[in-house]
Amino acid sequence: MERIKNVIDQKVGTLRQEVEDWKERSEAAEAKHKEYELVISNLEEDKAALRLLAEMADERAEKSQKDTREAVQRLQGAKAQNETLQRELAAVISDRDLWQKKYD
Repeated sequence: MERIKNVIDQKVGTLRQEVEDWKERSEAAEAKHKEYELVISNLEEDKAALRLLAEMADERAEKSQKDTREAVQRLQGAKAQNETLQRELAAVISDRDLWQKKYD
């Protein structure tokens, strides 16, 4: 009888230890799960921030392209105006030279 009691006590002790081990593993797994949830949450926030940055970069690129097109148009207008002014200046110089020759 004593032997049976000792065997039962030993089994109960073993089972209690297994329950305690499982409890510790469960707590560790739960803590790890919460840690992973936090990491996932942070990654989702980072993903959202990156999307926002990408949208902002796209908007800036579009604005830059628009500004570049406008600058090119202004440059072409300035070149055309410069060419016109150069032709007018050449005509004035030519007229001046003719007047000088006429009155010299």
